[in-house]
Amino acid sequence: MAGMAHGQVTVRFVVEGTGAGVLPGAGTIAAVLAYITARKPVTAELSVPNPSVIQEAITISITVHGDGSLSQADTYAAILAEIESAFRERAEVNPAGSTFYNSYLQEAIGNSAGVDWFEITAVEGGAGTDDIALGANEYPTIVIGGITQNWV
Repeated sequence: MAGMAHGQVTVRFVVEGTGAGVLPGAGTIAAVLAYITARKPVTAELSVPNPSVIQEAITISITVHGDGSLSQADTYAAILAEIESAFRERAEVNPAGSTFYNSYLQEAIGNSAGVDWFEITAVEGGAGTDDIALGANEYPTIVIGGITQNWV
């Protein structure tokens, strides 16, 4: 990684969960730090920072499948789960910041159960085609109600 001296190691991690629940608490960070410290070379400089949370408000327009197999609430839950999964798979916590691309959101929403058609109308108050810019050590999450849905 650029900017790090020889022997410097930074470990960033998240835990299983959703929303802000994926961020490790102080106890988990201390346990990971202790575990790695006991096994690292004595010359290595180790850092285990806690990523900060960035919460994304996403507005979408969505239509559910015509077979009526899923309610709006179930479809909404499926969308949240797919986006959280995309965050876990693709979000990169980086000290220099990173980008979570709009196409990742589109893929997640399109893969959601109960979705027939959708249009992302806003991301972070910007255009529906905007990417999510993550600052230093930020990890994206969605809070309950963070997705505004307009059913058509």
